Amino acid sequence: MCGIAGIYQWDGGTPEREVIQRMTARLAHRGPDGAGVHVETGVALGHRRLSIIDLSERAAQPMANARGDVWLTFNGEIYNYRELRRQLENEGARFRTDSDSETILHLYEAYGDDVRGFLNELRGMFAFAIWDERHQRLILARDRLGIKPLLFYVGKDFIAFASEMDALLEHPDVPRKMDWTSVFDYLTLLTVPSPHTIFQGVEHLKPGAVLVTERGKIRAFSYWKLEENMKPAIMDARAADEELEAALAEAVRLHLVADVEVGAFLSGGVDSGLVTAMATEQGSEGMQTFSATFPDEEVDEGPWAKEAARRLGTNHTEFAAAEGFLDGIETITRFFDQPMAITSAVSLFHLSRLARERVKVVLTGDGGDEIFGGYERHRAFPAPARAASWMPEGMRPAVGRVGVKVLPAWVRRRSSALKKAHGLAAQLARDETSLYVPRLYYWTPEAALKMLPPEFRRDVDVDRYKSRVRKLFALCPAPDRVTRMLFVDLHTTLVDEMLTKVDRMTMAHGLEARVPLLDHKVVELGMRIAGPLKRQGGQGKLPLRRLVASRLGRETAERGKYGFNSPLEDWLRDDGATRAKFAELWPQTAATQAFAPKELEAARVNFYKNQGVSAMNLFTLLTFGLWAGPRGIAAKVP
Repeated sequence: MCGIAGIYQWDGGTPEREVIQRMTARLAHRGPDGAGVHVETGVALGHRRLSIIDLSERAAQPMANARGDVWLTFNGEIYNYRELRRQLENEGARFRTDSDSETILHLYEAYGDDVRGFLNELRGMFAFAIWDERHQRLILARDRLGIKPLLFYVGKDFIAFASEMDALLEHPDVPRKMDWTSVFDYLTLLTVPSPHTIFQGVEHLKPGAVLVTERGKIRAFSYWKLEENMKPAIMDARAADEELEAALAEAVRLHLVADVEVGAFLSGGVDSGLVTAMATEQGSEGMQTFSATFPDEEVDEGPWAKEAARRLGTNHTEFAAAEGFLDGIETITRFFDQPMAITSAVSLFHLSRLARERVKVVLTGDGGDEIFGGYERHRAFPAPARAASWMPEGMRPAVGRVGVKVLPAWVRRRSSALKKAHGLAAQLARDETSLYVPRLYYWTPEAALKMLPPEFRRDVDVDRYKSRVRKLFALCPAPDRVTRMLFVDLHTTLVDEMLTKVDRMTMAHGLEARVPLLDHKVVELGMRIAGPLKRQGGQGKLPLRRLVASRLGRETAERGKYGFNSPLEDWLRDDGATRAKFAELWPQTAATQAFAPKELEAARVNFYKNQGVSAMNLFTLLTFGLWAGPRGIAAKVP
């Protein structure tokens, strides 16, 4: 696990060494064990190293092939590198290190121009760049689920990339022009949805995608698509459980490969409990486990985590998240390379610091909710009116839209029957996107738009996110609604929210987080399991719960979900230290000039009056101010 950066100029010049050094230095927290840069005509590559596999200096990066004409800078882990290495050695490859990084170089050379074939051999989490001097070719690639980040900007005669935004912005020609649709989306969703970023022109490389640049010609394509790996559907619960248990056991075994000690985050819930239990079954008895607790609060999972640790025989450590929640929040937001208002990030930051004192790598249970329907938002959509229940589901939105158009208002006012018919048509016209996206909102779109300064509202595309979700629903081949919602989540909230939070908060301390539930083979299998086998009667993750019951007991398997979420609502109202810290920090949000002053003050006042503003609403505004302030970013940025 590391941090990477780079520049490719195709105008015949050479990138400035000082620029790539500054970009790389910005990533020091991601790789505290070493740093390196490589500069030649046309290209500069940077690397910050966190040593996990092959701790020797010979595995330092950027890394070259034997001839010195192909270079790699790599962030992540290739879990099947040993198997690939044996295959490559049988074909004549000669290795100089024991690293997984060198496997990527040899595999690239073995496949030649077949970039898609080369990437499909890799099993792991990764973001990397390969510079091929012979072809003047730069290849950027990202893992299938987007576990590792990679941002880029294409200028007139160059492309720059980095693991985090602050590193990318060290390039003098990468602009800081605010994307106001991204600010709007941030208010509604708590994060900036990819592939867009908070700045115009800066993009995320999409998960499962590769971008190839040769002498200024750029092409991007997907080497893996989830929708192409979701058939045949699995309709039998016993068969699903057996296949899933085998796939998870293999994934956990691979995720334990390291030359350093591997620990685990253990919340006491289903996902992390199952991952930790399977790790102990692989011979990791006595492994270090860590949990965040909220003493005397309803959301506290500490006792459950402690009991799970006792049953599994782990060496357990707790971080107690007490009142005074906002203490240190300025430091935490410095590691948000974009605005992010996920309260669990605060607990995770502190927990990661604690874990890093003991281990370099932790397993987490992230991904279980998105694959197996664990969130409340995955509940069934409202049933259609009885009058339309006979109609095939796929026909209803189109019929509804036609009905709304053909029943004008003046006709509806004259006939109660026609008024009811119009109401039914309006209900049917709501497609999956219209039903699902509002479940993700924290601010309503109307309130979010009103919060922005009037001069910037006209720049907002209020339908951009909905349009993306609508395309994903159309792309999903599954017939059941649960699986279709999960397909959307795996392409949106998982990447934009969960994985971003985990990456930034763990890497803030140079801690590598591994996510066995997001091994792509587990994801492919999980998405083939029919929705009704994953969620019934308001309870999700049924296959995982059955596997947990046999390891940690039925009571643990049937528990609800808490995670690392904090009781911010109560603390912000009732805890004096939290309220005082909030009052101290709040002016920084106003200073950004990113929000309408009257609306900003009204939000604060209405929260304490219990008039329609939540603690999460205030937290989105506060964290934006704390993110923007130290970076000198204000609404007047050109």
